[in-house]
Amino acid sequence: MSPFCDSLTPFAGSLTPFLGSLEPFLAWMPGWPEIVLILILVLILFGPRKLPEIADAMGKSIRKFKSASREATDAVQQELNDARSAVEDEPSKPKKPADSDTASAAEKDESPPHQDS
Repeated sequence: MSPFCDSLTPFAGSLTPFLGSLEPFLAWMPGWPEIVLILILVLILFGPRKLPEIADAMGKSIRKFKSASREATDAVQQELNDARSAVEDEPSKPKKPADSDTASAAEKDESPPHQDS
């Protein structure tokens, strides 16, 4: 377990199994120094006047993506619900005998008894 995972929370001991599975992913996540460096580079490249426009464009893009994702999820759920209701509304078919031997045995039991004279 890396020291990064241990310092995430004071309850790191109880989260060890969960954080242990995420450790390879957490190793590639940027920390605070990297985030600050990226923000400084963005400020230098685009300037303080462009930052609100960039943030606004990013926010709109994220909202559009979430909306499209929600619509796709709703469409799939609607199709599943329609298919489920179609299956439930379909009349059930009579069950066939599981085995032809059991069916013939049942027919033999129903036949009138054989009388010898």
